[in-house]
Amino acid sequence: MSNRNLSFARLTDWVEGRLTENEAAEIAADLAAPGGEDMQQTVSWLSRFSGLSQSLALVPPRSVEENLSRRFAAWSRSRHQPAPQPDVWQRLVATLGYDSRAQLARPGVRAGTAGSAPRQLVFNSAAADITLFVMPRANDLYLDVNGQIFPSDENQFSALTINLLHGNAQFGLTAANELHEFEFERVPPGTYAMTLHTEQCEILVSPIELSL
Repeated sequence: MSNRNLSFARLTDWVEGRLTENEAAEIAADLAAPGGEDMQQTVSWLSRFSGLSQSLALVPPRSVEENLSRRFAAWSRSRHQPAPQPDVWQRLVATLGYDSRAQLARPGVRAGTAGSAPRQLVFNSAAADITLFVMPRANDLYLDVNGQIFPSDENQFSALTINLLHGNAQFGLTAANELHEFEFERVPPGTYAMTLHTEQCEILVSPIELSL
């Protein structure tokens, strides 16, 4: 068997233990053969992804699964193609531009009203502004976070996924609707980061301080 014939689906079956003993041995031998370095890196990525998937009790919407599948297929093809020009795909960082709680803390405003009112955060980047509404829940000590993206170019945000991270762990993954709106429910207070992914760019929003 040549390692060039190992498809993504077959490597996934091998990593997750769905092949027969003989089939698994053939793939192991092929990966160990000269020229299998690229496939070894892919297997390493799949192993980490499989471990993360098993540790998370998360079932993303079908639209998110389809979008991630398209993105992985494009990534896999790109490994054997020339690197894209730097201006084709961008990594951007959004900075905090507005915090309604900071406004409430101005002299003459009662600070005690801040915890019971929805909090608005606005982050700015070259590609889009991100608005978050942080709302304390009535019956527990968690928060609901509603967001909306306001892109500078609508054509760059046709497929948008949002990943909410707490430390090194993924808290949630969702897709924005046609109005670029999204939501995360029952979020514990803490410090978070958020990444927004489109086919043209990735935007990092960090840190996001969420408190009651």
